[in-house]
Amino acid sequence: MIDFKRLANENPEERAARAAAREAERQKAEIEADAARRAEWSKKTVIAQLVEDIELRSQRSGDDVATMRCIGDDGRAFTASYWIPPHTPKARGFLAHFFRMGETVQLAGYWKKREWDDRTGARRASWEFQAQFVTWIKERNE
Repeated sequence: MIDFKRLANENPEERAARAAAREAERQKAEIEADAARRAEWSKKTVIAQLVEDIELRSQRSGDDVATMRCIGDDGRAFTASYWIPPHTPKARGFLAHFFRMGETVQLAGYWKKREWDDRTGARRASWEFQAQFVTWIKERNE
């Protein structure tokens, strides 16, 4: 049985305030969970130089992804993907403005092997870096 007595004791403003407080608490918990997950998955740190401007795109789900083509400090070329957290709306603009060809970046995340069959049926594989944290490193002479 549903008890409607509590609704009679609250006015619409109080209900709206309670709903806003619940939503703020939910968002805070989501941000904390995202930060904890990213910290847990950040097993490797790589310093790299961008060989072209960063590519920003949106997925069908609404998630934003930044793709970076890099050369690591060991001279190896690789691709890094960074899923932009939805609770950081300014991150997309920051990445587009500062992450340009020739810039040095620090990536924290993990390596992921991607495998597929090409048109001839041959098995192909590549390693991609899944960045959980991206840091722009200013040049020393600036």
